[in-house]
Amino acid sequence: MSEQQVSISIEEITPDRARELLGSNEHNRHIRSRKVDQYDNDMRNGEWRMTGEPISITVDGHLINGQHRLLACIQAEVAFVTAVAYGLDPDAMVSMDTGAKRNLADLLTLNGYTSASSLGAAINNALRWKHGSVFSTWTPTHAEALRWLKDPENETITMWVTRWTETARAPMSLRRAIAIPFMHFVSTGSDDATINEFFSRLINQEFQGTDDPIRALRRVLENYAMRSHVRTPWNVQLALVIKAWNAYVTGQGMSECRWRAVGPAAEPFPALLGENGEVIMPAIKRGAEAPVSQT
Repeated sequence: MSEQQVSISIEEITPDRARELLGSNEHNRHIRSRKVDQYDNDMRNGEWRMTGEPISITVDGHLINGQHRLLACIQAEVAFVTAVAYGLDPDAMVSMDTGAKRNLADLLTLNGYTSASSLGAAINNALRWKHGSVFSTWTPTHAEALRWLKDPENETITMWVTRWTETARAPMSLRRAIAIPFMHFVSTGSDDATINEFFSRLINQEFQGTDDPIRALRRVLENYAMRSHVRTPWNVQLALVIKAWNAYVTGQGMSECRWRAVGPAAEPFPALLGENGEVIMPAIKRGAEAPVSQT
C-alpha cells in the first residue's frame, strides 16, 4: 500500500460517532476496563488531552486502534478531539503500542519536580489511601495525580519527599513511598516536631522500654527486611506504621506491632489519628469503596 492512500484528520468524536466506529471493531485487543475508567475520568473532568496516537481505521473500514478511548467517550457521554487515520494496512496493528509508556515519574520530571520517582510513588499511594483503595489495584490517572499535587493543600508532600530523601539512615525495609504519604496526611493533625521525633527515634533506635510502639515497629520492619525474597505489600507497611503511630500519640504500650489483613480475625485498615487523638483518616473495611465512618 502506498503512503498516499493513508489520510489523517483531526475530528471531534461524539458518543454516537464512537459507537459507529466501534461497530467496525472486529479483531482488536482485549478490553481493559480499568483503562476505560481512567480515560472516562479524565474526559469527565475536562482533563483529556489529544495525544499523537490516532484512532486507526484500515483500508477496508475496520477499527484497529482506539477502542479504549471510544468506549470511555460513550461511558462518559463526552465528546473528545483526536487524530483519526484512515486507509491503513490491516496488519498495521502488529506494529502499534510497542513503545514504552510514559509513567508518572516521567510526567513529574517534565513538570519540573525533583525526586520524581519517589514523589510519583508517594502520590499514587496517597491517593489510593484517600480513595479508600488500600485493598484494591486501583491507581489514579496521571491527570488526577497532577491535579492533586498542584492543590495548595497537598504541595507539602514535596517537602516530605525532600526530608525523607535527605535522611541518611532510613528504617530497614520502610519504603519512602509509604513514609511520605503517612507524613503528609498526619501533618494535618500533628505538629511537625512530633512527626520528626517519631521517625528520628525509629531510625536511630531510641526506644523507651520494651513496650515502646516505636520499638515494636522497628522490630517488625527488620523482620520483613530479612525476607529478601518477599516484598512487603505497601498497604501492610502503611498499616503497621499507622498502628505504631496511633499507640505512640495516645500513650499506649505495644509489645508487638501487627496487622491482620486476611483470615477469620481480619482487621479493617486502621484509622489514622492526630496527636490529640482525633481521626484524620478513617478506617477502611475490605470491600468498601470508601472509608468507613467512625462510631
